[in-house]
Amino acid sequence: MSHITCLLTPARALHRVLLLELANTTSKSTAFSSTSLRNPPTFKHVRTPRATLAPCRHTRRAFSTTPAPAARHHLWNGDIPYQWVRVTTGSGPLPPPQRRDAVLASLPKGYSLVMVATGPTPPPPAPGQPPVIQPPTAICRIVETEAEQRAARTAMKEAAKEAKEGKETTKTVELNWATASHDLEHKLKRMTEFLEKGLRVNIMLARKRGTRKATTGECEDVVEKVWQAIRSVPGVDEYKRADGNVGAVLRLYFEGPKKNRKGK
Repeated sequence: MSHITCLLTPARALHRVLLLELANTTSKSTAFSSTSLRNPPTFKHVRTPRATLAPCRHTRRAFSTTPAPAARHHLWNGDIPYQWVRVTTGSGPLPPPQRRDAVLASLPKGYSLVMVATGPTPPPPAPGQPPVIQPPTAICRIVETEAEQRAARTAMKEAAKEAKEGKETTKTVELNWATASHDLEHKLKRMTEFLEKGLRVNIMLARKRGTRKATTGECEDVVEKVWQAIRSVPGVDEYKRADGNVGAVLRLYFEGPKKNRKGK
């Protein structure tokens, strides 16, 4: 028995002590991390400047899962993202909610369910009363499918036409206070051509970057030439009041006779 070698050598004993210390350190750090996550530190002396705080303009809608603008996209039938709907006829109080699928199943042939708005938000509960739990609803109406689609296509065409006409009937002319005389004459000629066609012309006079600063007399002369060109076209109106200052940035707004506009 005296010749049996001891199994616990000094190296093994040191190794075991290091492992125990490492285990204790890890458990303490883990406990600290979980505690710090549950109770994050507070910094009482750190304040955020008022200028960096922007008020939140978004209000939460009770039970809502779809943003309000979705109602303007005219969602149809199964695309309506609400399980409960209120079918309105356009007059009278809102009817009670119905299941969307049940309404769709009861529709006659050739008719569809169209979403027109989101349902009303439940009123806040009275003091001491439990909140009123209501499912989110959509306000819908039943329409004739072909007629509604035809009206939607017509509205889209009219909106596109108005946008195109608005873009085509407004021109912008930029003038530099220190522009050369021939360049000024060319731009004023283009401006009068636009006005003679009955278009709107927005004129912006300003100093162009990298050019010399015009004198007060030169700026006044440019304004006078602009008005001379305007008066040369009969029937021109100033559809919006001018804004700005001579020598800085000045904007003028004129409109030619509408009777000269093509297609009118």
